Amino acid sequence: MYQDKQLKETIYILSFEVANTIVKGANLMQSAISEKKNIKYLTEVVLPSEGMQLLISKDIDEQQYITASDKRCEEKFFHAAYKLGLCMI
Repeated sequence: MYQDKQLKETIYILSFEVANTIVKGANLMQSAISEKKNIKYLTEVVLPSEGMQLLISKDIDEQQYITASDKRCEEKFFHAAYKLGLCMI
């Protein structure tokens, strides 16, 4: 009985992780598809905004570095999840 419950919990957790990875992958693909438009919007509207300058930094180069670093983290997470999925096949 205990093993059945543990197996169900494991399946629920893995199902959630798979769904989360699919959503992250879809978001990453959408971002890559409209990358030029996103970069233009980011550099012309978001980064120079007063909110970004007050909360993050007044230095646009530093803001761009943080943004690129965040995007690389997303890609690393997705790649790791992809590799894990290949191991489970």
